[in-house]
Amino acid sequence: MPSASRRVVRAFIYSDESQPSVLLLHKQDPTTGADCWIIPGGGVGDTDAGPEDDLAALERELDEELGLRTPVANTAQLVWSGDESFEWDGQLHHRDGCAFTIKVPRFEPVLETKPSTLGCRWWPLLELQAAVREGSIRFAPIGAFTSRFDGAEGTDSRP
Repeated sequence: MPSASRRVVRAFIYSDESQPSVLLLHKQDPTTGADCWIIPGGGVGDTDAGPEDDLAALERELDEELGLRTPVANTAQLVWSGDESFEWDGQLHHRDGCAFTIKVPRFEPVLETKPSTLGCRWWPLLELQAAVREGSIRFAPIGAFTSRFDGAEGTDSRP
């Protein structure tokens, strides 16, 4: 199986209006048909001036994927960094990456048109915490993010 490696940045886009919620993208593997929920983001690229920094890449990715145009330099907080490996579209992917939190007023995303993107959803934190515990959502940064809210109003403090 071929493999690919690159640096990625992702963001927990969250809103605490009415109830704490996180925006996740619903994706489908083009090869296997398996679906998954992920946080928005993507690869760090190169510009005419050289490699993008993480926050510039994150701003670009959020605009491309969600239509969210917001400066992140003063609001993004690093919540996770590390490596991940996964299979997608018949290829083994290795990612060196990081995930930030960005608090925004709740909005309706304008999704990029890709066959692998099935949609998106604002997940209430209680429901997201339960899905992480059950294993139906498996992505290391999601556990790191939801644990920040353990015991907060509208969340579940069970391990």
